[in-house]
Amino acid sequence: MLEISRETFSTYLTIKEAAAFLRVSPATLRNWDRVRKLVAPRRPLNGYRLYRPEELMSLLQAVGFRRAPDAGSPSGVASRDRRR
Repeated sequence: MLEISRETFSTYLTIKEAAAFLRVSPATLRNWDRVRKLVAPRRPLNGYRLYRPEELMSLLQAVGFRRAPDAGSPSGVASRDRRR
């Protein structure tokens, strides 16, 4: 069985962080995963959905969405939303 280090998972976003980055609800991401629009890799032990920031940016570019300059990073969006 393939062992995956904790550092590998630190490069991924949780469903809550990915939803904040895309400005959609976590339920929307679950639905997209179910209908195969945006399939999220799963964490092996608990089955949680994990998202790569690069894939989320590709999705935004594919639909022609441009982010505001201050919201260019997934971690910046998630931390900004926590301050509200």
